[in-house]
Amino acid sequence: MNQNQLIFRFLRWAIFLFIALGISGNIERKLAVSVGCQLSPAFAQTIADGKKSADEQRIKDPEGVKRVGYQMIAARYTVRGTTAVILAGLIVWLRKDSRSVPN
Repeated sequence: MNQNQLIFRFLRWAIFLFIALGISGNIERKLAVSVGCQLSPAFAQTIADGKKSADEQRIKDPEGVKRVGYQMIAARYTVRGTTAVILAGLIVWLRKDSRSVPN
């Protein structure tokens, strides 16, 4: 297996894992909020209060809210991307080693 094949395999795994981590994170968050709201009226009220407070803050300081939002998105994508790169590297490295071992 040449170097280009390893790089392309790594990139494919990294992209796949980045997308999979994003989808699973969104599903996990939505499911957790949904279950929490169904099981606890106090939790549902806390979520509603948080949304109301965020809307009020957005009216008071729209630029600040945008800046914080961009930083939160950057942090989320950085963690997701780093995790995807580490896992892709491990997958490619372990699969390469397992193919080079004679039976």
